[in-house]
Amino acid sequence: MIIIESSGVRIGLSLKNNVEEVISGLKNTFGYRYIPEYSVRISENNERIDTIINWLLGEGFRVKQVSLQDNDIDKYVIESSPPRPYVNESPYFFILQVLSRSLAKKKYLVITDSISFYKDGRTYLLMGYPHTGKSTILSIAISKEAIPLSTENTVVEVRKDGLYIINGTSILVYDPIIEEKYSVKIPYIGVTKHGYRIVDIKSFNSKHNKSYRVDEIYVLHCSFNSTGSDAEIIKGRKVLKTLWHFAYSLIRGLDYYEPYPLSLSTMLVDKYVSEMISEIARQYREIYEVFGRHDHVYEYIVSDKKVNT
Repeated sequence: MIIIESSGVRIGLSLKNNVEEVISGLKNTFGYRYIPEYSVRISENNERIDTIINWLLGEGFRVKQVSLQDNDIDKYVIESSPPRPYVNESPYFFILQVLSRSLAKKKYLVITDSISFYKDGRTYLLMGYPHTGKSTILSIAISKEAIPLSTENTVVEVRKDGLYIINGTSILVYDPIIEEKYSVKIPYIGVTKHGYRIVDIKSFNSKHNKSYRVDEIYVLHCSFNSTGSDAEIIKGRKVLKTLWHFAYSLIRGLDYYEPYPLSLSTMLVDKYVSEMISEIARQYREIYEVFGRHDHVYEYIVSDKKVNT
């Protein structure tokens, strides 16, 4: 059995053939771009697992059976070829979805479409829909000597004294246009098929703490054609609505993969997620929604200037 371990959750993959091909596919940088930092290994003994996926080898990808157990091991049966970027990417996103549900059962949240970084004693969690500037902002932050914590999906724990980042994705992909436009110069380990830079953020944060308390939360709306920066404070129900989307999209299947994503929601998981986002909203009464050009928005975020309430 193959064990995927992330944030204390162990997912078992049971398959009879093509074991090495599946392991190789899971260790590709594409997986680390979307699945919060994880390890892959062959199970040596009867290890405790939180979820088991029976993997039947076949063409493409499809889920054949699902058994969701709030107080026991979730079980899935899939039929799929080994995971490969640009060839068969659905297994990566399915595993991410399964992991998100398993973490929610342990009262952790996976905040999707998010980045985070630590700069000058403060930790920032930034959320944003696709193409609203997350990777560019994080690239700028790294070039300004911030410590990057997550690049796409961020694992958080809600504690009595705040929201803590405990894990996240470790591969950043950014558009090379920002190297000239924003003077971003950071080392990268490769390029995608379309020429985007691939950065492993572990090289920037390996000597630092494993958990960071979030000081400020932002929702990004950036574009290359914008000028300056602007911000608004969102409060009340809109805070809960925003957090619900980013904290529950993965579990409910709003992050698309072929042929179509499942909904892995159950009453207990609904309850846990609702309780956790309510506690975040109570502790962080104000979330900043920011608009503008990426470099100006970054400077606004890390500055002492805040919008008027």
